[in-house]
Amino acid sequence: MSRTLNGLISHQAFATHSPSTLPTMSSWAQDCNDSITIHSASPEPPQTVSLPTSTDRRRGPSSRTASSTKQRRRKDAHFGYDPATTAAHDARLADESSKVQGEWIAYPWRARPKSRREELQRLPVLCNDFESFDKQMEHLDGTVEDPGLLSEIRAVMKERREASRREEDQARMQEHNEIHAQMTQCAQELRQGIDELARNVEQCLQGVNTYGQNLDRLAQKGEEIARDTDEYVMHKVQRRRRVHQSGHEERHNI
Repeated sequence: MSRTLNGLISHQAFATHSPSTLPTMSSWAQDCNDSITIHSASPEPPQTVSLPTSTDRRRGPSSRTASSTKQRRRKDAHFGYDPATTAAHDARLADESSKVQGEWIAYPWRARPKSRREELQRLPVLCNDFESFDKQMEHLDGTVEDPGLLSEIRAVMKERREASRREEDQARMQEHNEIHAQMTQCAQELRQGIDELARNVEQCLQGVNTYGQNLDRLAQKGEEIARDTDEYVMHKVQRRRRVHQSGHEERHNI
């Protein structure tokens, strides 16, 4: 009820004052908690009238600055504000910003993306560029002075090296397994070929032995035929001699 009465009184004062003596809109809207919207019976739009908490409604910029400074001090005191810590933090941010700016200036102009779309298109390639990441980590390992950050960088680099070493070992082991499998397959094929060749050689030897035995039988048969032929010839010769001799004797007897 008191706020409504104060609003009505302020509305009457607003109606009686001339435009030159009215407070500014910025001073009215300074504190939104003290603003009251009054709807009049006239067709004019609703107006917002502020009720300043202090007795002096026409405070200047200096009073507002002093008030904001006091509020900031109270806020900083409430949250434990330390000017030295803030100054060190700001100095570190400025140093990092200058380093980033220096690195960006040193970046080749032709290699920079010309648009946001090109930058997004290059993003997967940049994210997979682990070699450049390792180089940056090595550079930071030699330049960063913060022990906490340095330990984190070294931990990341160690993890990256171990992961890379594991990948290399796995790739080497996979290659070794593939070579071993190929050599085993080649050895099996060679052994199968040698076994087949041995069987063929054995068959050839059996054929040669059979052929030799056949030759021996043929030679023996030939010798038998030769002996039979010699005996037959000798028998014929002897018979012919006997016939010839008996005929010669008969002619002499006659």
